[in-house]
Amino acid sequence: MVKGRKEGTVVSVVGMGGQGKTTLVKKVFDSKDVIGHLDYHSGAYEGLGLYFQDGGIQRLKELYVGFSMELRYIIIDEGALPYLKKLQLGSIPRLENVPTGIQHIEKLEVLHIWLMPIESVQRIYTEY
Repeated sequence: MVKGRKEGTVVSVVGMGGQGKTTLVKKVFDSKDVIGHLDYHSGAYEGLGLYFQDGGIQRLKELYVGFSMELRYIIIDEGALPYLKKLQLGSIPRLENVPTGIQHIEKLEVLHIWLMPIESVQRIYTEY
């Protein structure tokens, strides 16, 4: 969402690996005019892991990761998602563990998990 607009704007960023797609998305989300919501779903991300580094997407408030058939891990550094309030994880059949560093998301209010391997879900609820 962009400040001053009531409707959302959807932009697809596609291309081969190593071309700077993630860097571009980070620069857009770090803009003062963008209110943070990011979806990684339906083939939007095909890597084995997602890594949110310290100083990452600072304004992001909502993150949805779903329908990622190859995703095996998510790592979140301390300070990477300081304003994240809502995290949704769904239909990620190969996710092996709880997202590493989930405890660093201090403002997290909603954690929504669906269509996940039962072992992953049980680890999330027993560890946190």
